[in-house]
Amino acid sequence: MNKYLILFLFIFSKLSATPSGTEVALAKHEVVVAGHPEAAEAGLQILHEGGNAIDAAVAVSLSLGVAEPYASGLGGKIEILYYEASSKKVYVVDGMDMSSRTLPVTAFINQPTRERIEGGPSAAVPGLAKGLYQAHKKWGALPWNKDVQPSILLAQNGSLILPKSQQLIEESAQRIKHSKEGARIFLPDGKLPAVGSRLVNADLAMTLRRLGNEGPDAIYKGKIAESIVSAVSSAGGYMTLQDLASYESRIVEPVSVPYRGGKLFSTAPVSGGGQLLAVMSVLDNSNWRGSTFHDALSIDRFGKVFLTTIQKFDSITGDDEAVDIRFKAALSEKGVESIRTLSKISNISENSTSSNGKESTTHFIVVDNKHNIACVTQSLSYHFGCGLVPAGTGIVLNNSLSNFTIKTPSNPNYAAQGKRPKSTIAPTIWLNDKNIPILAIGLPGGARIPSGIAQVLLDYSQFNRPLAEAIADTRIHVTNINKEPTIESELGLAESNVNILKSRGWKVIMPEKSGTGVLFGGVNAVEFLPDGTLNAVADLRRTNSAKGD
Repeated sequence: MNKYLILFLFIFSKLSATPSGTEVALAKHEVVVAGHPEAAEAGLQILHEGGNAIDAAVAVSLSLGVAEPYASGLGGKIEILYYEASSKKVYVVDGMDMSSRTLPVTAFINQPTRERIEGGPSAAVPGLAKGLYQAHKKWGALPWNKDVQPSILLAQNGSLILPKSQQLIEESAQRIKHSKEGARIFLPDGKLPAVGSRLVNADLAMTLRRLGNEGPDAIYKGKIAESIVSAVSSAGGYMTLQDLASYESRIVEPVSVPYRGGKLFSTAPVSGGGQLLAVMSVLDNSNWRGSTFHDALSIDRFGKVFLTTIQKFDSITGDDEAVDIRFKAALSEKGVESIRTLSKISNISENSTSSNGKESTTHFIVVDNKHNIACVTQSLSYHFGCGLVPAGTGIVLNNSLSNFTIKTPSNPNYAAQGKRPKSTIAPTIWLNDKNIPILAIGLPGGARIPSGIAQVLLDYSQFNRPLAEAIADTRIHVTNINKEPTIESELGLAESNVNILKSRGWKVIMPEKSGTGVLFGGVNAVEFLPDGTLNAVADLRRTNSAKGD
């Protein structure tokens, strides 16, 4: 795409009425929108070399692990929502993190809170490498090693430190300082890497080189696996060599609901896709009393539906044999109607959801010239996960066991051996009635992922906002603070709307400036225009970038 057109679109979005900026790439053939420009470039390179959406996804995913070490990587999880253009079918590759098959549940639950939430005991068996490899084995066109190569070079030569990169490293510096290896790599000479410098991770380059040559066995068996287990065990955590060797990703059915004459698809039941799709289904063809999404009456309606839906899905989401049955019932016409009814009469202060802003995730989308789509969210859970970097690997380990429920044994997300904790990640694809893509979308942000995707989708599809405007506008989230129903918002929500919301029982707080991107993550999306043009939009709340041709 012409660089001057990208620049024009970028400047236009910054000067428009919306409070945050976007980078837009209009393309005729293929696009990549990702969490760092060098990762997006890696994906586009693979597409230019004859790769398809999955080949490029491998390159982007692994490159993001280099360029955004705080957000995702080989030590974390991945969910790939894949649209296969030839069959017009949607698949999910589930590479979610898993607890040890020998997890001592009582000991884990009784760990000091900080250790269980973000210390060594919170580290789960990572799934990203296995998930990528399984997707490549089924759909990839280029040799695996070729897809891995861009990330090797990026780790070897160093990724560019952008202002937001430095900020996110600084926010998690204390956690990284607890790891000698992490401090050495990510805080060179004991200092934050300078904006404009390149952060080299030679250990990760060696790990990626082995991954390219040997496949995921390089991570899950042998010396790297031994280093991972040693690091976790030394920090009081629970992981064995057998846990790593026996881990398998899985290809599963997506969840889906009818929506505005087509269908919305999202990821498997241990992630946030079901909750998101239930919200969208309840609000499909809604009789909005507000003229825009950001009117108080619209936010009030959205908020009540969102909190009611959270309550429902908190009680049914978890990695067990019956989860598919529960989800099918919850997303049926009868299940959706029950949520719709409850949202009008229930006491919303009884619901609860929270998010502390430490969650670290990234989302990217690849569309190739055949319109295959890889819509991918990957995560370490918190920024820099549990902070552990096993010696000689350059890998940052997750803290995904913190997502288990520990107070209610009957809850399907209760901590257990060999179980995948639930997550809010929810990559989403919208198809029309002929199973042709309309939109692919996702974002990072912990509990704010489903609410962020839902409000952009609603603003775009029901209030007819241009995609870039819907993404850039003031972001909100719906939650409870001390059981008090609360609207969190970036600065920018009109005072008149704030007053109306307060009169309707909402507490309203504005924790950060628009576009800051600490609590409210950056949405990445690709719109499929009627003339075949791809409209890729990168949200500049993070280091996102859109590239295409």
